[in-house]
Amino acid sequence: MKKITCRELFLLLVIFFLYQPFLDVSGATCNGQKAFIVVSNHFGPYITASNALEKQLRHKCPGLFVNKIFLDHENDLRDRLGKSAVAVFFPVGTKAATVIHNLFPRTPMVFSMVLDPAPVLRHDPYSYGVVLDIPYGQILKRLRMLVPNVSRIGMLYTDESRGIVNRIINDLDGMDIRFIIIKLDSPEQLHEKLEESFRKADALIAIPDSNIYNSILAPRIIFEAIRHKRPFVGLSKNFTLSGALFSLDCDYKDVGIQAADVGVEILSDRRPEKKIQYPRKFTGYLNMHTARLIGLSPGPKIRKAFRIVAY
Repeated sequence: MKKITCRELFLLLVIFFLYQPFLDVSGATCNGQKAFIVVSNHFGPYITASNALEKQLRHKCPGLFVNKIFLDHENDLRDRLGKSAVAVFFPVGTKAATVIHNLFPRTPMVFSMVLDPAPVLRHDPYSYGVVLDIPYGQILKRLRMLVPNVSRIGMLYTDESRGIVNRIINDLDGMDIRFIIIKLDSPEQLHEKLEESFRKADALIAIPDSNIYNSILAPRIIFEAIRHKRPFVGLSKNFTLSGALFSLDCDYKDVGIQAADVGVEILSDRRPEKKIQYPRKFTGYLNMHTARLIGLSPGPKIRKAFRIVAY
């Protein structure tokens, strides 16, 4: 048998260390561990995200025990989980994330399908997540494609969303935008505050705030924006279908895959680079009917950047 020389051994070691980063060892430490996907309810996007999350976990960690349950009643969650030694929780939706955080504060979790998570989730050392928030820099980029000279952005807010407003202003610092920030103290003030906003701002952007952007007030805001010929940017595809000029919406399937990828890092004893991540994929939806009503005529090149939902 031919003996390996020192030179050959050295070359083998060099090759091993050079190619080690490319070896797929993501599932090496998953064997025998348990993960629970806890879904807030049977809402369609939650189902889409949780199915993709489960499929990705099973693909990346074949030896991982994965179970999915729906959060029907918070009180019986502990009983349903039994005495399982859970390595990572994957709550889908705000309710599930909050319940898991309260019941299992020292177990790592990777939440998803959460819009603007509370500070307790953002700063908790055991919490990681993929938020539904679209980076507002991307929203501004699309808005300027449609309305190149926009420079004054209006935002209505209540005490619930003051922190969101501050983050948006910080995120868009240096992008040559003046913000018209108007507080709404009660629904009765809506007409007055909208008049002020449309008088001072070139466009209005919706922010996550259930006191304002709900099924009662949102249609009135959309109607007034069209009446004043002002672009209104909605929170989701449904806003655009209802008459908002455009919106950016997440790819819910990819949000689930992204959450699984973060969880695999934790299961493999690797610390994720970012605790809170934005969606990797999103789609722009444009209402051409609204565009024409407010005096815009997006050309073919601009229309290609969106999916048209109304002609």
